[in-house]
Amino acid sequence: MKANILIILSIFVFAILQQDITAQTLEEGKTIDNHQLKVKVEKLRNSNGNVVIKLLDKEEQVVDSLGGKVQNNAAEFIFKNIKPGIYTLLYYHDENENGDMDKNFIGMPKEGYGFSNNAEGRFGPPALEKRLFKIESDTAVVLYPFYH
Repeated sequence: MKANILIILSIFVFAILQQDITAQTLEEGKTIDNHQLKVKVEKLRNSNGNVVIKLLDKEEQVVDSLGGKVQNNAAEFIFKNIKPGIYTLLYYHDENENGDMDKNFIGMPKEGYGFSNNAEGRFGPPALEKRLFKIESDTAVVLYPFYH
């Protein structure tokens, strides 16, 4: 009889704890093992258009893509429910809102662009190793675009 009461009591306590975890997860809008990545792109040359930004995993597969209006020469983004891991970011300032990164006649970008860690490349994008960063908790980064 005591054993049955202990089992029932244990199940009851487990159910209550599970509800608390579920409520916490729903309330915060993320699971306990996932995180937010806040990104601010600053020092855009003007407040025209949008910034388009992509979060990629270490195999360079797109995890999420966001777009947002530029205000006061900056744009801010929040990627939610990001699993712990290694990632990279790439973005461009779509000043004329045509959905493309405009390039000149030799293929150089006419609009601002950039990468995580503010990594630079010489003739093309920087090496993947220069762009990778780790997410182990909620993370915030500030990025600055390159213009030619």
